[in-house]
Amino acid sequence: MEYAWSVKLITHSAIAVTSEVQVRVLLWLHGTFKKFIAVRINAEKREGVDFANLKDVHGYPTILFFDENGTEVDRVVGYQPADAFLSSLRIARRGGIQGLVKAAAEHPSDPALLFTLADKYAQKGDTLHAFPYFRGVVQYDVHDSLHRAEQAAHIK
Repeated sequence: MEYAWSVKLITHSAIAVTSEVQVRVLLWLHGTFKKFIAVRINAEKREGVDFANLKDVHGYPTILFFDENGTEVDRVVGYQPADAFLSSLRIARRGGIQGLVKAAAEHPSDPALLFTLADKYAQKGDTLHAFPYFRGVVQYDVHDSLHRAEQAAHIK
């Protein structure tokens, strides 16, 4: 199936900046994704309906992140404030969950990384995979410098 989508490149002038956090998001995007293209597809009209079905999109807004090969590496379902969206962009840039798993294998005692991965799994409702990473947060952040140990300890 071939799609003919209209593509809108989001530029600085297209976004109403209302906070310091939004400025940080824009600056990060500008510095990191110089070739980043934002595509908006109306999933309720024309070929957007087919695309939404193909990508298993059920809620709006849904933001899909693809790598250079067109493989989906992550998705965000629902609205996120700017600071949370910046975190999602960083995770997507690392390759989503698979990239975080690889990084955690390389740095198994990094509690911030372990929490990010555990939280990503938990957001997807996958507590089975989240639990060992939350356990790692408790184990490696013994002084609770991230202030996440209590949250991590309550995941079952």
